Amino acid sequence: MSFPEKMTLDSNVLDELGIQQSLLGTLLTFTVVLLVTRFLQIHFFNQEKPKGKLPPGPKGYPIVGDIPFFNKYGSLEGFRMLRKQYGDIYSIRMGMWPTVVISGKEAFKAALSMEEFSDRPLFFINRLIGGPVKGLVFGKYNPRWVLHRRIAGNALKMFTGTRNNPITEMVQEQAQDLVNEFLEHHGEAFDPCESISFSVGSVIYQVVYGRGRKAKEDKQLSYLIRNFGDFKNFTRAGNPFDVMPYMAFMMPWKYKGILTILFRMGKLAAKKIAYHKKDYDADHLRDAADGLLHATESYSAEEKRKAGLTNKMIVETVHDYIGAGFDTVASTLTWAFMYLAENPEVQAKARAELDNVLGSRTVTIQDRAKLPYVEAVMLEVLRTSATLPMCVPHGTTCDVTFRGYNIPKDTVVFFDLYGTSFDPDLWENPDEFNPERFLNVDGTLDQAKVDLSVAFGFGKRRCLGEGLARLEVFLFLVNVLQRCELLKPEGPPYDKVGLYSFVRSPHPYKLIVRPTE
Repeated sequence: MSFPEKMTLDSNVLDELGIQQSLLGTLLTFTVVLLVTRFLQIHFFNQEKPKGKLPPGPKGYPIVGDIPFFNKYGSLEGFRMLRKQYGDIYSIRMGMWPTVVISGKEAFKAALSMEEFSDRPLFFINRLIGGPVKGLVFGKYNPRWVLHRRIAGNALKMFTGTRNNPITEMVQEQAQDLVNEFLEHHGEAFDPCESISFSVGSVIYQVVYGRGRKAKEDKQLSYLIRNFGDFKNFTRAGNPFDVMPYMAFMMPWKYKGILTILFRMGKLAAKKIAYHKKDYDADHLRDAADGLLHATESYSAEEKRKAGLTNKMIVETVHDYIGAGFDTVASTLTWAFMYLAENPEVQAKARAELDNVLGSRTVTIQDRAKLPYVEAVMLEVLRTSATLPMCVPHGTTCDVTFRGYNIPKDTVVFFDLYGTSFDPDLWENPDEFNPERFLNVDGTLDQAKVDLSVAFGFGKRRCLGEGLARLEVFLFLVNVLQRCELLKPEGPPYDKVGLYSFVRSPHPYKLIVRPTE
């Protein structure tokens, strides 16, 4: 055999050995990750192999579960496909977490009304950060959470629950500022998203921290909104740690990124609370932050101790207020103006009703009952926007039997709000934007259709800020419709799929705004 032939043979052998070593390395890595995952499931997350009769569902893959399926077809479309195949209740695995998905209005409402579905999953990030596990939105369901929810609700109602509350004036001011910003573009196409974010952000910022300067003049508000933008981009790009916690060690740069964002948000909140404490006056409460400080004094130390609730947890509810009251409302309005621009006939009908009821005067919250068509527009916006398409993930507090299936304790539960909002069994032509679906033939609201709305959830975990959110959406819509004609630039239809991280929002789009005649 010649020298070159021998070299060729040796090279092939070496290549084969290299492939074998690579395969062995991959197999070893896979085995280690599988063992670590199982160890975490049993010893860290207390997850044994599910027992009993679980709902049907796809088999999935080792370690990653059904994540590749959703990556291929898109999260929301993937859920829709699985519902068609398995029905209203089915099982999936999100990484290391066994998960049950509940769709359909009846099953959706029945499960959410049960205390057994009121928990939150102990996702990895929540455990590491510590605070969110004992917070309100992401907190575990127990006596501490029940007392915390009552306190937070009472503090918020001090400023949003009365007819002549200061919140109405705040929203009106920001809505008028938004209209002025829209009109400053003088009929040229522009992206409205940033202006909407600042206007809505300014409302919840003032609800929590008190009346202040206009949004664009407040550096701390700008800082807060930038951080929320970073958080959305991070979660949209993929945050695998909650469902595959070992990824935090394999991708430390992403782990560090999310912690940095959360640290910046916490630092701003701590600074604002410290400022409030300096001139806090129990007889003159200025905002929700003062309301929370007042709550720390209103409940006895013994009552808080028995529930496991501390003053620090109460005050840090500002995180929950801002997190829940900012991005969802901003995304809802961003969807609203997009749909209205594509439906000029809806704008014309709403504006005719406003002209007939209000004339040229400013709307008040008392006018809402006199404006059924505008109310129907708002309901249709809430339906089609579906800004929390799978709600905030729930968890089971104990082993529970539901619709013939045995669901173990600590199972993650997704409630398919998106599927319910676009369910053809509930809505005729669900992909169409049609406010009249909420009206009777005489123009009054169809209460049966109104009751089908699921935007704010049901049961123990129903959105705490529902009243404020409805107030904001209503007042922003009316102010814009009174003074602005919204138009879509020439080109293809707007994208209705949207972007889904924690909140579903539209892709960036352009809008043309002209003053009404």
